[in-house]
Amino acid sequence: MSAENIAKGVTLGHAEFSTSTEATSAIGSSTSIASIVNVTPPSQSREMVANDTVSADTLWMQKLPGMIDAGEITFTLQYDGESGESANTLQTKFAAGTKDFWVVQLGDDTSTSEAHSAYIAPGYISDLGVQQVEKGQLILQDATITLTDKITFRPIS
Repeated sequence: MSAENIAKGVTLGHAEFSTSTEATSAIGSSTSIASIVNVTPPSQSREMVANDTVSADTLWMQKLPGMIDAGEITFTLQYDGESGESANTLQTKFAAGTKDFWVVQLGDDTSTSEAHSAYIAPGYISDLGVQQVEKGQLILQDATITLTDKITFRPIS
């Protein structure tokens, strides 16, 4: 039994990160890696910083917004046996600890596998594993990308 994609045309790609590259240009320069079987989107959070300065006006503790944790995205990716290069790309990026733009192309059109929108997430692969592979089955790989900034949503033209 093979895994089913979460929707037609939902794929993961990557583009080299550069400080001069904007996230929006990553869509056009991204290389597709794999079909996405499952994705857990990030949950962003912000720590609150206590301001313990006492004023005559109030004795209530004041809290100020602190740094934002961009979260992480967890994927289950799908390859066939001839897609070893895709798995090697992830392994190389993981081993090198390189920051990339990760592009999730969304299969918005239910009648075709054509994607019309995407989101771009800058970050590093922080966890990578291969699920058990049985003869004649597709390769399933789990990957977690720890984000370093906000996700940018963009249409694909």
